[in-house]
Amino acid sequence: MNYTKNKFGRELKTILDCGYNSNKIGEWAHSIHLQQCGEINKELEEVLFDLFVLEEGPEFELSIEELNKLADKLIEEGDREELTDSLQEVKEVATILEGRWLMCPFCQESWESESKLSLVRCPNCSNLSHNPVVKTD
Repeated sequence: MNYTKNKFGRELKTILDCGYNSNKIGEWAHSIHLQQCGEINKELEEVLFDLFVLEEGPEFELSIEELNKLADKLIEEGDREELTDSLQEVKEVATILEGRWLMCPFCQESWESESKLSLVRCPNCSNLSHNPVVKTD
């Protein structure tokens, strides 16, 4: 499965930032389904089906707030799934700087993190590293 909830949620956010058009979102969701056939999981496929109907008329419209919440939920779930799946593959550990600030071992970008997950993603280079705040056995 290459096309993730995280990627879809981020793309949906980008489309919403360009202006809300329910017809456009329905068409986009339909094109994603056709392009990514076989590359998406069942849960994401169901979300796509729910968004297809936005093309059918105003009675099926979702508010921009509902779509933003959906995108946030998909991003969070996608991150959680990807972080869990990648746990054994990741070798690098982020560096604790001060307080909740971490530094990426790849690009040296620093960011404030409140994550309680075992892995963190650098907001600059998007690489994963182990979260030094979380103790693992």
